[in-house]
Amino acid sequence: MYFIVLVLPFVAYVSLNRLLLGAFTVCPFRALTGYPCPGCGLTHAGKALMMLDIKTSLEFHALFLPVACTLLLVFFPKGILRIVDWAKRQLWWYVLLAVVMFAYYGYRLHHCYPGKYPMYRVHRYYIGKLDIRKRLPEVKRNLEKRLRRKK
Repeated sequence: MYFIVLVLPFVAYVSLNRLLLGAFTVCPFRALTGYPCPGCGLTHAGKALMMLDIKTSLEFHALFLPVACTLLLVFFPKGILRIVDWAKRQLWWYVLLAVVMFAYYGYRLHHCYPGKYPMYRVHRYYIGKLDIRKRLPEVKRNLEKRLRRKK
């Protein structure tokens, strides 16, 4: 049951991105806008940390450890350890983490964008496909072709 609820929508989303954008992106924010999101680089930072490459992990995303620990805490079952139950009730930590994440995102956009991965812009994104100014010449050509066929 969990497979259908969790994995199937993800596979559908990735397949839709591949079909419509012609590119693979897991991040919905990047697929929609083309810009990196506040969490861009977290997966690569975790992978680098698993390989014990701390420097590369910090280059990808410096806040990987606090975010990962918070996510583990959130998904840890209730009632097993008292400290976990106490920590889950600390709203200030979630607010602080969100503020620091967005401050770090602003810093990265100002100082690192555009740069190396993950701070670069993707040119295949949904809003770009909907931009009428870019599509206007194409629409005009198609309209002219239809008018010529009718004559």
